[in-house]
Amino acid sequence: MRRSRSCRCSACTAVALPVTYLTVYLGTLDPARPAILQAGDYFYGIYLYSFPVQQLVAQLGPWIHHWAVNLLLSLPLIAVIAALLWHGIEQHVLKLRRHLPAVERALSTSVFARLSRFKAPVIGDRVA
Repeated sequence: MRRSRSCRCSACTAVALPVTYLTVYLGTLDPARPAILQAGDYFYGIYLYSFPVQQLVAQLGPWIHHWAVNLLLSLPLIAVIAALLWHGIEQHVLKLRRHLPAVERALSTSVFARLSRFKAPVIGDRVA
């Protein structure tokens, strides 16, 4: 039976709890955004493309299967893709949000107008 490749050393166990605590603590803070992040909201693109890019990088060879190597190669690609997604698509689509209430009203009135003309067949004293 093959052994799992996961690390079971005491150093990893000793690091896990402080790293978890630090992550939760940093998540509760509201730090100032660095200048590069003030240009746009890249987090959705990072969320959307991180897994596919990591899998693509992992296909380059077995030497990339170590998480640190994969991270070092994937992270710049993910950042570039997320920035392109924000500046190329998301930013422009979000500007169209102000038109959404008018579109919703137009669609809802046309749908209700069509439904009001629809008559369900009556069977006995109940609608079928």
